[in-house]
Amino acid sequence: MELLNVPPIKDLQDSDYGWMYGGMEAVASASWEEMFGDSDESYKAQGLRAMRAAESDYEHQWVIAVRDDSHGVDSVVGYAMADMPRNDNLSNAEVALWVHPNYRKQGIGSQLLTWAESVVASARRTQMIVFGFFGEYEDVPPRISAAAGGQAPRNSSAVSFFTHRGFELAQIEKRSALDLPLDPGLASTLLASTVDFTSGYRTHTWFSTIPKEWVEPLAQLRRVFSTDAPSGEIDVEEEQWDAERVRRTLAEELDMGFEVLTTVAEHIETGELAGCAQLLWRGGDPLTHSAEQWITIVTKAHRGHRLGMWMKLINLEAMMTHRPDMLRVTTSNAHENAHMLAINIDMGFQPSGGIPILTKTV
Repeated sequence: MELLNVPPIKDLQDSDYGWMYGGMEAVASASWEEMFGDSDESYKAQGLRAMRAAESDYEHQWVIAVRDDSHGVDSVVGYAMADMPRNDNLSNAEVALWVHPNYRKQGIGSQLLTWAESVVASARRTQMIVFGFFGEYEDVPPRISAAAGGQAPRNSSAVSFFTHRGFELAQIEKRSALDLPLDPGLASTLLASTVDFTSGYRTHTWFSTIPKEWVEPLAQLRRVFSTDAPSGEIDVEEEQWDAERVRRTLAEELDMGFEVLTTVAEHIETGELAGCAQLLWRGGDPLTHSAEQWITIVTKAHRGHRLGMWMKLINLEAMMTHRPDMLRVTTSNAHENAHMLAINIDMGFQPSGGIPILTKTV
């Protein structure tokens, strides 16, 4: 087994090393299929290339594990990513690690993690953060508890692997899925329940763009929310967002092949941006019928007005008008985010596994 560095990308049109990204896509797709029954949300080669090329906000160090020297898609059996913020949270490193289901329990994961720990230590980062996943079929006892609340199955592949290597469970995100289309009667009832609370607000919706008057307010919203959102036992500091980063992030999402639908809520009296909800899905892929509820933000000053429910319903209706073939929406929320979880339950979301977030000091 050999580890090969994934080189930086200077031009998205450059097809060099395409076999590496094709192999990474195959590993991710097989893993996602095993956990969730489809690969709609797993990394695709286009998205991986765009992520690797986006160096403004993160330093990327990636490797693939290959089983032979054929340098073909089928030779890739695993990969690891060490992504380190450049502008804030300079003690942190976000690590992702995937091994093809057919090649697990052969030491590949351990080899990839050893590489990641070495890279993180060399970069003088002290907190490794890993995002594991488990499917609903793995969510069985025995369980391990996070200090902030919530539990994860101790023997699931991700939790077992990382806890045996010194990582601690810092937070649990509950993953859930909503089958589409949403029942019209339920949608009407839910929307009617928001009317009395949202009378002082109005929404604006846009598709794969950002009107210039909302770029800076969105930057402020993301700055505030970076520490306002539940973070469990993970040490985080405020992220540095400005108008340029907002534009850059959207451009990167579009380069990854996503279509992005955004609804914001404006407080009419003050003109303040009170909240934002986004849906993402892969455009141009006729086989993809799943969207992801990417972010839902409501600022503290404007909570209690059912803005989260309101924005999500408006966004969902807009997406179904544009893509009536969509079959589901998935989302994940911190266990301690009881309000947003309650909204999901009211809308009909059903449990669909989870995302254990684990940390380790290096």
